[in-house]
Amino acid sequence: MDAVEHYFTTTPSSRPRPNRLQVDLLGRSFCFETEAGVFSKGRVDRGTCSLIASTEFPPEGRFLDWGCGYGAIGIVAAALTHLEVWMVDLNQRAVQQARRNSVLNHVPQVVVLCADGMSAFREGSFDLIASNPPIRAGNRVVFAFIEDASRILRKTGSLSLVAQTKQGAKSIALKMERVFGNVETVDRSGGYRVLRSLRT
Repeated sequence: MDAVEHYFTTTPSSRPRPNRLQVDLLGRSFCFETEAGVFSKGRVDRGTCSLIASTEFPPEGRFLDWGCGYGAIGIVAAALTHLEVWMVDLNQRAVQQARRNSVLNHVPQVVVLCADGMSAFREGSFDLIASNPPIRAGNRVVFAFIEDASRILRKTGSLSLVAQTKQGAKSIALKMERVFGNVETVDRSGGYRVLRSLRT
């Protein structure tokens, strides 16, 4: 099974091989249980850390962590704000881990769904969407997500994405510009770019 199938599939076939991570994010310590078959099981990857550090989480409202994996972004948001947090992934193993990790980090109020795409959400559902998208799944998947995000964001809401410069960050920025009419690079470090678009 290749790297894409390991985390961008509904039911990973690899042995789980549980792991536990302890990491400091935005001045607070978090613990995440991970398993094989989920993206970046050995550490919270640099792109996710950059996205968390540079995203302006509003104190309240509705937030979506799309492609949540084991839940790092959404759990940090839930722990440090009063946001209503939703997390979505198509990988069933990732969804199970995100649910366990929300309890482990004392934010059991989050909602974690196993879903592919945004059909479950109505127009204008969220104030903020953030994602470390599955780049290796291809532009078709990532670009469709950007289009869906523009539909389910409320007016003045924002979309924040992180991508490696060498893995298509520029093309993603161009797509965000076309869909939203604006895009800003809010962080550029370690070979990653954090991009943000506002729904106007």
